Amino acid sequence: MRKYILWLFVVMTLTACGVNEQTADQSSSINQENANDSTEEVTENKSSEIKSDLWSQVDSAYQDKEYRKAYRILFRQKDFRENEEYQSVYNYLSALEYFDSGNINAGRDYLKEIPNDFKGNYDSEIMREKQKYFSEVVLQNHKYPTDKPVIGLTATEVLTSTWGKPQKKNTTTTKNGKREQWVYGSGRYIYLEDGIVTAIQE
Repeated sequence: MRKYILWLFVVMTLTACGVNEQTADQSSSINQENANDSTEEVTENKSSEIKSDLWSQVDSAYQDKEYRKAYRILFRQKDFRENEEYQSVYNYLSALEYFDSGNINAGRDYLKEIPNDFKGNYDSEIMREKQKYFSEVVLQNHKYPTDKPVIGLTATEVLTSTWGKPQKKNTTTTKNGKREQWVYGSGRYIYLEDGIVTAIQE
């Protein structure tokens, strides 16, 4: 009987140790999962803080019209090549820098690279700028202006061509309609009748 009781005691002790090990393993597993969850939360919060700080820096430079500084901040991001928002805002800021320096064509080239359906930081400003430099028809059709104006273009399309806005407009209105001469300098003129290009002089 003593052997039986001793044997029963040993079995119960070993069983209790096994249960304690399983409980400890489960507790350890649960603690590890909780640690992973909190690490992910910290990582997400840190990532969110970094992005918020990034956009604060970009916005500060943007407000000060330091466009080069702003787009360089974006360009230095390690995921720049994979991030459409970074690239689109980079193109927008580059366009603004070119517009400020008077290089309209280069600025428009950068605007062309931004998708017309872009959603992200500065999306309303980007669309305003695109509408300013491209006619509504061009934006809707995802086509871009011709390099040089051609006969048959509308006045709006001429403005979106590489010639852009004229230095001066001479207008003659008669009972037969309205005629305009757009003066670009360097011997370049565009003649319009009722808003349509009828002649180009270079």
